[in-house]
Amino acid sequence: MILSALFSVLLLALIAKAQLCNQLPCVANAACNANNQCECNPGLAGNGRTYCEANKCICSTIADPHGFLFDSNQEVTANLPCSLFFTNYFNTSCNVQVYLDTETRGTGTNANFRVFTRQMRATINNFANGLIASLTVDASGVTVSSGSSIVTTSASDGFSVAEVSNCNTRMGYNDTYGAAYLSLPTGGPTYQQFCGDCDGTADENPGSTPESQLSYYLQFLAPTAQQDGTYSSTCGTIQSTISSCSANRDAAANICLPYIDSFGKCLLSNGGIADYATLLSSFANCLSTVCSGNAATACTTLAALDTGSASCSVTTPTSCP
Repeated sequence: MILSALFSVLLLALIAKAQLCNQLPCVANAACNANNQCECNPGLAGNGRTYCEANKCICSTIADPHGFLFDSNQEVTANLPCSLFFTNYFNTSCNVQVYLDTETRGTGTNANFRVFTRQMRATINNFANGLIASLTVDASGVTVSSGSSIVTTSASDGFSVAEVSNCNTRMGYNDTYGAAYLSLPTGGPTYQQFCGDCDGTADENPGSTPESQLSYYLQFLAPTAQQDGTYSSTCGTIQSTISSCSANRDAAANICLPYIDSFGKCLLSNGGIADYATLLSSFANCLSTVCSGNAATACTTLAALDTGSASCSVTTPTSCP
């Protein structure tokens, strides 16, 4: 009787653990809500599919489309295979710099639109003991190339985890879902990057439209050669273009978004553009043209790609003259 009861308890626990929420499992301290979404338990910050913790600033990304959550649960969706400067966090104890590198995955017509995180790279300077930790978290786990004495590694909920306790920093990566998270102290760093300033208020204001989200995302592309190798050169061109395009960045995002949105998918499917490398190059050229003050030319080039069919047409961007 006791064994039977014990077996029932264990069976129910296994079933609960195996239950999925909209095809994916929830992490610890999260549950599936009425909208079939993993949600952190009350009082906890974060994303129910990546990590939940109280009194912390959680920045995370998961799967495709490339959705990001940051300071006070603000959200942005972006879909470029380019490296992202996740955070440059400064306080009196530490400087934490984290980059996300991405890649395209999958097969089929729209495979190149399936963008996932492939690794996290971090450099952490602990001012108290003068140690600098350098580490990578990817499919093989956590690799610490320096400063191993201040880094603790573990695994949790399918994530490879690295913690730097003296800097109150934790990061995790799950290769199955291309998911990554970063847990930082609240209160606001000196420098703000994509994760926001971690001050607990939604004042970064990336906006709710795809164009405004893309504009926010573009300004944090990382000036490194660590992007998906296939598109590294083009990603570098995009980053250098945007870094000098503060005045016209919003217009560039508005006009050039169709190249990496549903219209771009349609162009690939219907042969309007030969391959994703060409499409991404067209996107980069569009950004460069608008940032150079030639929005009209970029709009004309975009309109010329419209097939005229209902299944593959583009609405004239609002920033076009």
